[in-house]
Amino acid sequence: AMDEREVLWGLGGAAMDEREVQTQIHQMVEFIRKEAQEKASEIKAAAEEEYAIEKQHMTEAEISKIRREFEDKASQMDTQKKIEFSTQLNAQKIRVLQAKEDALEAVVADAHAKLAKLAQGGPQYDALLVGLIAQALGRLNGASPALVRCRQCDVAAVQKAAPQAAQQFQQRTGKSVEVQVDASHPLAPPPSAGDKGAAFCSGGVVVTDASGKIRCDNTLDARLAIARQGVLPRLRAELFGAEAKQR
Repeated sequence: AMDEREVLWGLGGAAMDEREVQTQIHQMVEFIRKEAQEKASEIKAAAEEEYAIEKQHMTEAEISKIRREFEDKASQMDTQKKIEFSTQLNAQKIRVLQAKEDALEAVVADAHAKLAKLAQGGPQYDALLVGLIAQALGRLNGASPALVRCRQCDVAAVQKAAPQAAQQFQQRTGKSVEVQVDASHPLAPPPSAGDKGAAFCSGGVVVTDASGKIRCDNTLDARLAIARQGVLPRLRAELFGAEAKQR
């Protein structure tokens, strides 16, 4: 049988073992809790980092989208402004060109009016008729007889000018030509301010051969049209400068 001291020591040792077990258990629980907290902290930090990265990506993507939309709208606005500017510029050019054309036509109209006034009669017009008929005879290469048509109001003046023109032509070329005034087929009458749409003739003559196949239009209107084309570059230069002459 054990004595009393051995029994007491055995009980004390068992009590010590139980305390150690509890201590170890507590330590293990603390260790696990600490590990769990650290793991939770790591997971939280990783999640926050991933969230921050994703948020940055989304923010950058949205900013990039907004920037592209802004650039697209700015480009559209710039294109629209260029189109509007080009349209306005073209319209302005058209207005300028029209104004220039109107100015040229005004010069031609003024010349037309002066010719019409000249063709009302007088020594200067009589001499002009002689020159126009003589020139036409040259273009018909002396075809005889030559038929001269004129306005009804010019028949008398042309009948007087015709033989003088024939004589002038003969002196210049040595060819004799018969000139007949065709009073039965007059040209259109002088221009009338009251009827601008009607056919008119400002003066001058139309000369043909006997068959009518060879024809020389030496009316003042035809001569002015030819002169207009010839002097147009010079007119442009005088009215609008040297640069306009080159266009």
